[in-house]
Amino acid sequence: MGGWESVRLSRCVAVLMAIILLGGAGVAADWAVKPASGTGTPSTGSGFTWTSTGPIDDSPPLGAGTHMQSVSCPSVTLCVAVDANGNVLTSTNPTGGAATWQRWLVDPGNWLASVSCPTTSLCVAGDSEGNLVISTNPTGGTATWSKVSATPGVIIDAVSCPTASFCEAANEDGQVIPSTAPTGGSAAWTAKAVTDPYPIVSVSCATATFCAAVDGPGQVLLSTNPTQGGLAWRAVSPAPAGKRVLSVSCPSALFCAAGDNDGDVLTSTNPTGGVAAWTANNVDSADWIGAISCPSPSLCAAGDAVGREVSSTDPTGGTSAWVAAPVDFLGADMNNWTGGISCTASGLCAMVDEAGDILTSTAPAGGLGAWSKAAVDNFNQIDTVACPSTQLCVAGDSAGNLFTSTNPTAGASGWTRVTIDPGTFINKISCPAVSLCVATDGSGGVLTSTNPTGGASAWTRADIDGTTSVWGVSCASVSLCVAADADGGILTSTNPTGGASAWTRADVDGSTLIWAVSCPSASLCVAGDQAGHILSSTNPTGGTAGWQAAAVGQGGIGVISCAGITVCVAGNGTGQLLSSSNPSAGSSSWSVTGSDPGHWMAGLTCTAASGGSGSPLCVATDNGGNVLTTSDPAAATPTWTTADVNGTNVIWDVSCPVTTLCVAGDVTGSILSATAAPAEPTVTQVSPTSGPTAGGTTVTITGTGFVTGATVEIGQGSGAGPTAIDATNVDVVSPTEITAVTGAGAKAGTWSLFVITSGGTSSASARANFTYNTVTAVPTVSSLSPTSGPTAGGTTVTITGTGFVTGATVEIGQGSGAGPTAIDATNVDVVSPTEITAVTGAGAKAGTWSLFVITSGGTSPGNPGDDYTYH
Repeated sequence: MGGWESVRLSRCVAVLMAIILLGGAGVAADWAVKPASGTGTPSTGSGFTWTSTGPIDDSPPLGAGTHMQSVSCPSVTLCVAVDANGNVLTSTNPTGGAATWQRWLVDPGNWLASVSCPTTSLCVAGDSEGNLVISTNPTGGTATWSKVSATPGVIIDAVSCPTASFCEAANEDGQVIPSTAPTGGSAAWTAKAVTDPYPIVSVSCATATFCAAVDGPGQVLLSTNPTQGGLAWRAVSPAPAGKRVLSVSCPSALFCAAGDNDGDVLTSTNPTGGVAAWTANNVDSADWIGAISCPSPSLCAAGDAVGREVSSTDPTGGTSAWVAAPVDFLGADMNNWTGGISCTASGLCAMVDEAGDILTSTAPAGGLGAWSKAAVDNFNQIDTVACPSTQLCVAGDSAGNLFTSTNPTAGASGWTRVTIDPGTFINKISCPAVSLCVATDGSGGVLTSTNPTGGASAWTRADIDGTTSVWGVSCASVSLCVAADADGGILTSTNPTGGASAWTRADVDGSTLIWAVSCPSASLCVAGDQAGHILSSTNPTGGTAGWQAAAVGQGGIGVISCAGITVCVAGNGTGQLLSSSNPSAGSSSWSVTGSDPGHWMAGLTCTAASGGSGSPLCVATDNGGNVLTTSDPAAATPTWTTADVNGTNVIWDVSCPVTTLCVAGDVTGSILSATAAPAEPTVTQVSPTSGPTAGGTTVTITGTGFVTGATVEIGQGSGAGPTAIDATNVDVVSPTEITAVTGAGAKAGTWSLFVITSGGTSSASARANFTYNTVTAVPTVSSLSPTSGPTAGGTTVTITGTGFVTGATVEIGQGSGAGPTAIDATNVDVVSPTEITAVTGAGAKAGTWSLFVITSGGTSPGNPGDDYTYH
């Protein structure tokens, strides 16, 4: 069982970043206990559908893992543990090492605080939202666990089930929640107030008629009628003065043992006999004993806050009867906090820690050598992601590993891992093109590759900044990259793959850490520092003098991104989003345009609309698993939409190569990808606007929202669909242009042309009209009036002939007939099939030339009657 202290920070680097970003403000002590969203489970928000790969970064070498909260072993053939990401981990061979453990996500979006398994066919866990998660087949996978609501919104910190027919849960509102039918659903659990307003942080029931609990102030609460609240519970304070009890275990009504916050174990063979019936022995120096398990009066084992296990086969025998062993040290000066411990009567003990480890022993009092440790819930965090295209994404993690994918939405199997920078963080990656990626690390290095998917050998590291961590990097192009470091420096290179000598450092911000930088062009770079300043330069390689700082508000600027030189967005440590349309114009040019209360911004990207048409997309991520998006970042008051897509796990970075695809990385080593249906297409122009009913006319269609796979139809009076004429040879040239060939078999008339994509069908409008003409004869010209005019043009000419139809054009040759060299007439008006008026064009050569009328039937042939003289 784990005490309330098990809910604590476990990722020091993340905490440090939060504190710095907040400018030293307090950080909630439980933010790092992060539930994950379901592996592969879509989460819809802000127009995107998000999917997680689940942890893909869980192969050695590993960083710290998920905070394991509690463990319960009903027999030597089953142990069940729970973690801070809503996972249950089970093993039927608990001492068999990491390979014998399986992990199931049973409670996405919440953390599991405690678990109790009275038998191999019943386990009950309590979560952070007041739910009880229950299974009668705990090794059967996610589907065999069900959730019932007991105390909505109130953390259930402790659960104890001495039998399959009685369980006692307890929550942070000082309530016990007993049940005599644990699998009976919500109605079978009833909350009873005991210690309001203090939380109950540990509970142990020997039978259905005897339970002991521990409250926030450190009192032991005892009851011989634990299905009741209030006066059915009596409090005793057995800890020495100034100390408080954290955990308790009672194998019978005649023996209890408890641990306090100063290394004392308190035992009693008459627990209800008052303070005098309890004896304190300091067995663990001055360390907190946050978890204890006594399967019998002849065996107790406990875990403390510094990785030690303390055990005894004679718990009431005094201090000398207890043995302390440093079983869970990370290194010379680091240790792990025990999340929970459980021992069977036959002597198997399992202990879980804050780093995702299970420690087991069949002789728990045997000292250090009697324990073995297995990393069962560990991973590295994915710190950065960069996607230069929809067919290439590159991610970096906290252990120097790189992940690449040419199909980033394909799930875990779509990503390949290589180690390129062992022993350090990869802080940031920027890929201005698929042929160049540049990464920075925590040891003053830059890593570059012109073939990012080519494996470890395709990457080269250069030490450009000593041992100073290089945090941000942004490459405006393959010939300009700008990085920022932890000591106020900006590093620039016009040849980023040229090694250390190709980079130049300028001190632009004193010794202030610069977290992030964004360079939308070679003439603008914008950076953010931990003091809440925006640094900008219109000459990034110009050295110290080329940069100026502007104070823009509270909290460090941890993320920044520009979709162009007039659209920049920054995020800070107080959850604010700031925007500017003139980012180098000083403090007044930045304003707060979005807010994410209670969080700090962890990632941010702004992407220009494809083809330069349409609004940019900005996507921000925070330390609470949220994604914030806006499609109008340039507006005076952008509309930001927030969606919880990842439980409460930090999403460290995000990259959107186009406005319909985003890829992110999180603290659990998972990749999240999101797709959005493209916007409904629009048609603003069709050229030419007419052609014969027999089809075959190549048209250029201008508009927005054109995507690969678009089709084109020309209606026949009933809109798009079965009666429309399909165009052929559809080529999506860009998001704003399509070429296509009109289909045959159409009815004569003017009809709407439609573009159909996955985003919808374009609307009918006059600008989208196309006229199908009946096949007409080749036009002829018999006379002109007048027959001459100046080379500057501007002469109105009446043309007489035959075969003139709507849409006809007029050209005056320049010696090479109709076509590119001819002079186009303007203001062409088809008065009748035999008369056209037009205005001669300018820029002609002097001379007598043929005038041509061009229709869908062809081009009029030259003859003496069509001669026109430019003079």
